[in-house]
Amino acid sequence: MSGITNPPRYRGAEDLSGRQRAERRGGMTEAEFLHTMKRAGFRITVSDSPFYTFHHDVLGADVEIKPGDTFARMADRSIARVARMQIIKLQKPLDDPNGAWLAYPQGRAWMLMIPRATIPLAVRAVVDEEFKAFFYATRIGDSLALSFGGRAPPQSW
Repeated sequence: MSGITNPPRYRGAEDLSGRQRAERRGGMTEAEFLHTMKRAGFRITVSDSPFYTFHHDVLGADVEIKPGDTFARMADRSIARVARMQIIKLQKPLDDPNGAWLAYPQGRAWMLMIPRATIPLAVRAVVDEEFKAFFYATRIGDSLALSFGGRAPPQSW
């Protein structure tokens, strides 16, 4: 029985094992995909899921990647999620504990007043104790919404 992964037995036949097969299907083998994800700061986590599960400190949560695309596209999408994140400063108002919280990036290209109830509990718990904190976040379009990631190191701005 000649399996799909056996090397070609005659000249000019397509080699469906390893590198040539990967190039035909998107340019990256599984080993290269895992190495690329590791280089980008993703740590693979053990889970019961049949899919790849990674953790990244900037995203602040486990990310499940469902294969259905090529390895190259899966890596590009994951790395693009991290690249869109920026460090924002989030602070609560001094005078009104239930008022809107202020969020802005370095240089203040934009500023948002976010209602306290719409901020995730984990983020709220940190800022409630420290008055201000830095987080990775992505602004969702031009809306008044942020997608929060992990906690960023303290900044001097």
